[in-house]
Amino acid sequence: MQARGDVYQGSYEGWYCAGCEAFFPETQLVDGRCPDQGHPVELLREASYFFGCRVPGAAAPLLPRAPRVHRPASRYNEVVRFVEMGLKDLSVSRVSLKWGIPWPAMPTTSSTSGSTR
Repeated sequence: MQARGDVYQGSYEGWYCAGCEAFFPETQLVDGRCPDQGHPVELLREASYFFGCRVPGAAAPLLPRAPRVHRPASRYNEVVRFVEMGLKDLSVSRVSLKWGIPWPAMPTTSSTSGSTR
């Protein structure tokens, strides 16, 4: 997968809430704070391995061919619009964490998260 470029190392950046141990896009923040519990957030960037969704629009033609997979069926149009907006590459393994699923090519030493501010 890595040789084909399906999985690659990059960096993930986002608003991180230490209280929830979660990243949030800026559009979800409420008054610059965590949308779930109102904790302060910090803009972080860290190394991560990503699964590439690099073929723009490749998934959209598949949707009408598999109508049974859309559950509930009433959400079909919502799924189509979501896919048409473009899929982002998916972070599958964070280099800075010791727990989780390590990627085989991951170095034995991990980098630390750091504020980008």
